[in-house]
Amino acid sequence: MQGREGDTVASALFANGVQVFGRHFKTKRARGFYCAIGNCSSCLMVVNGKSNVRTCTTYLEEGMVVETQEDRGNLLRKRQVGQALDVSKGASDDV
Repeated sequence: MQGREGDTVASALFANGVQVFGRHFKTKRARGFYCAIGNCSSCLMVVNGKSNVRTCTTYLEEGMVVETQEDRGNLLRKRQVGQALDVSKGASDDV
């Protein structure tokens, strides 16, 4: 996946077509990019092995490993999001 320098993890995922970041633990409804300011828990994911990271306020870094998580944060479930993210520097329109 690709993103731009200065992007958050959530915005890069969304720009790459990933809209579901996880599932609600009771209803199993899709959760994703919602508030974009760190107030809700819809964007919580595992980033570089650390659980409960708010991806809407975490800036993208080259080589990050991002995975979905169960809502309790200790039962990990890998998805296609687990690819290393490629961060491009500069004003490219490729996202």
